[in-house]
Amino acid sequence: MPIIVEDALFTFSNAVDNCENLEELGQAFQELVAPYGARASAAWALKSKDRKLQGGFGAAPLKWASHYSRNNFLHKDPVFKAMLHAQPGGYWNTQVEQVQVTRTGERVMSEARDFGFSDGYSQLYRTLGGELYCVCIYGDKLDRDPKARHVFELAGAKFVTSGATLVKKTDAHVIFNGGLTPRQREALQYKAWGYTDREAAIEMGIEVKTLELHLKGARDGLDARTTFQAINLARGANLIG
Repeated sequence: MPIIVEDALFTFSNAVDNCENLEELGQAFQELVAPYGARASAAWALKSKDRKLQGGFGAAPLKWASHYSRNNFLHKDPVFKAMLHAQPGGYWNTQVEQVQVTRTGERVMSEARDFGFSDGYSQLYRTLGGELYCVCIYGDKLDRDPKARHVFELAGAKFVTSGATLVKKTDAHVIFNGGLTPRQREALQYKAWGYTDREAAIEMGIEVKTLELHLKGARDGLDARTTFQAINLARGANLIG
């Protein structure tokens, strides 16, 4: 498809300027990158000291993100390793060529493919306030046109800057993690999709009583009286889809 970088970025910039919350911002960014093969996209906040994820925003692939966090894949991920070694942002296959890929690194990439993400683009950005974010664009086969990469790179910077500003206007604790564990968020997501407790427990590979404990923890973390209220709060904080 023909790519007109200026038009794409102008449309995105106008959309971002009208976004009132992180959910709208995530939708605007995903709509921009979707025509180039992106199935999901997100900006993940990083703690500068120990380079650990502390949350994020965007149209994130929830199941993969939960699996990634649960298995502590961050520092096993060859793409993340390449970025920490000052490699420029880019497509995953190019990034991993710059580092030695360990057996655990191969596992990360293999399991990403199992979740439908065999291709992607990642880049680190630092805001004027000093916050560090990693923008990830996930897909099966992303457009390799140099103009597509230009869109990813420039729009990623706008995405992070605008997202960081919106975070400061809201409750940062809720935006980043809501006080929830990955399993609590996963349980809420299944309930948000309309699963019964039994169906959600089967999907998560746990007992119904364990699921109920995760949901109670989510309600407590979000200070919600009901699971329905917790779902609405989590969606407003972009913790679930």
